[in-house]
Amino acid sequence: YQRRVHGTPSECLFFFAMEYFKCIIIAICLEVVLNSCLSVVSPKNDCNIRILNGKNEETGRIGIIAEEYMGCNVTYVDAGHMSDLERLEVIKDGTLADLDVQLWMEGIINDKADDYTTQGLIGLLPTGRTGRNGWYFPEYLMDKSKDFDNYRSLRDKTMASTFSNNGSRGIFYSHKEWGYDDIARIKNLDLYLEWTPYIDLDKFMKEIVYPTLNARKPIIFMWWTPSSIFYEYNLHRLQLPEPTDYCYNNPDIIDCDYPNVIIKKAYNMKFAQREKRLVGLIQGFLTTNTEYNEFLGLMAFANRSIDNITCDWVRKYQSLWEKWVPPLEKVETTKTNSTWVWVVVAVSISVSVFGLILAFIAIRTQRAALRLMKEAPSGHVVLLFTDIQDSTSLWDSNPSAMSTALEIHNREMRKHIIRYHGYEVKTVGDSFFISFRDPSDALQFAAETQLTMLDLDWPIDILEYPVCKEQVTKSGRRLWRGLRVRMGLHWGYPAIDIDKKHMRVDYVGHEVNLAARLEGKAFGGQICIDSTLLPYAKELGLHIDDMGLQSLKGIEQPQRIFALLPQPLSERTFPEIIGSHCQKCSRELTCLYCEGIKEIVVGSPNAARMNGRGSMFGGSHT
Repeated sequence: YQRRVHGTPSECLFFFAMEYFKCIIIAICLEVVLNSCLSVVSPKNDCNIRILNGKNEETGRIGIIAEEYMGCNVTYVDAGHMSDLERLEVIKDGTLADLDVQLWMEGIINDKADDYTTQGLIGLLPTGRTGRNGWYFPEYLMDKSKDFDNYRSLRDKTMASTFSNNGSRGIFYSHKEWGYDDIARIKNLDLYLEWTPYIDLDKFMKEIVYPTLNARKPIIFMWWTPSSIFYEYNLHRLQLPEPTDYCYNNPDIIDCDYPNVIIKKAYNMKFAQREKRLVGLIQGFLTTNTEYNEFLGLMAFANRSIDNITCDWVRKYQSLWEKWVPPLEKVETTKTNSTWVWVVVAVSISVSVFGLILAFIAIRTQRAALRLMKEAPSGHVVLLFTDIQDSTSLWDSNPSAMSTALEIHNREMRKHIIRYHGYEVKTVGDSFFISFRDPSDALQFAAETQLTMLDLDWPIDILEYPVCKEQVTKSGRRLWRGLRVRMGLHWGYPAIDIDKKHMRVDYVGHEVNLAARLEGKAFGGQICIDSTLLPYAKELGLHIDDMGLQSLKGIEQPQRIFALLPQPLSERTFPEIIGSHCQKCSRELTCLYCEGIKEIVVGSPNAARMNGRGSMFGGSHT
């Protein structure tokens, strides 16, 4: 508290004492009032579910909802040392378990899963997460040199020796059983590194990785995501050559990155037919990589238990998961010693109010601003702008319907901002300015918003407007319906300012202008990015169109722009964005007609002529 808001020692001591006492009272109150995770539970019925992989941060949340809200009998089955393929076979047979939510779909597992799905033996769905191995180093090294981002920098002896203790070859760590591919990469990419294996994973993290990161020293090692380490530390994945099937499946010649792996959930189809009420819960349940890293980090670094973390999530997002399951009759959880409980509640509220008043007196505007700086993303930030196509015409034609539609639009945007850990910088009219710490979160926000906008309860008058009418593909899948939102995203290092009027963090400078200009290049229902976010768009499997080099107002250099869409909307068509620079040399193009050149004679030493025959473009602008 003293470090963050510059309180005096006496203020800090008093504030800490009040907050500590308040937490104790509230903890006692919650312990007494609640005998279960939810305040209301369903009576037990005859539904059953067996979840593979034991009780963890994800299966625990499904189990709580199934057991307390739906009244089902939940069994957590320990998978031991089963491989992903062995667990898939268990789900297919259905004798030991009904559901697995952590299958890494790579290699033979993909083929087996496709076969079992085709045969109607299993259901297979995405979890919302992707897994990927990679070479990681601390983000703070990027402050010293942006060259660390690319593997080519490790061919340089000076750069590579940053990771050594004596100026020799840089030390690269990976597990002894997984190191064969990394040895090949070091050799085939001609990197000035020396492979150093470890055996005990926990010992390696506690004795080498954590002390090194805490001391802000250089280190590079093979790791994976999702993982708890990303909750506590900012790690940067080294950009290796893009993975290909040929490269990755030939260990001796491997010289490329690890592939991105989709993590899926599989359930037994006989179970799905028997327990139809549980299928909606399984299908709706999604977890982003950021959420999963947070769960793992809370357990690893904050000493939170699985029960504590899962209960918190279930209570916080009840309005979300209730949509996935059918409504059931509820029974109030048993309360004990209610008179004493209300006394404790009254004391707790009084202490809380008193503590808040003291905090308000102690914390000035400057201190609030510092807290805001911590809440909002800083450093390497994804900036996202949105706008509604033809909003002015919609307001002019039907203000009442547009007002309702804008409320629906804003509510949907803010729901996804919360889900994907964004920060709402500000809104201007019907436009949003949002920032994100994680590029994947930002792109998933943009893609998911485009999809969910199709299914909202738009006013009838809005849907009759030409640009908002429903349009479907030949197969009957929706492509357009409702307001069309265009988006532009850029990943950079913007300057931070404080909007003192609204007490919000704001961003200023070139990076903000670039993101805004990218949004201006997009059409309604389209997402435009530059090359900074392209690798993450590829990882997420988004549909990508290369729009070439484009001039952007206020931006000195032309930018290469890419138009994105979620795969279900890949059949959307848009007017062509006309380029103004040569795709090969990046030089600005000139209209020949406007320069007075009316004809071009093929084969002439002086190809451009003012008069004569042999016109190739007949006096048009070219």
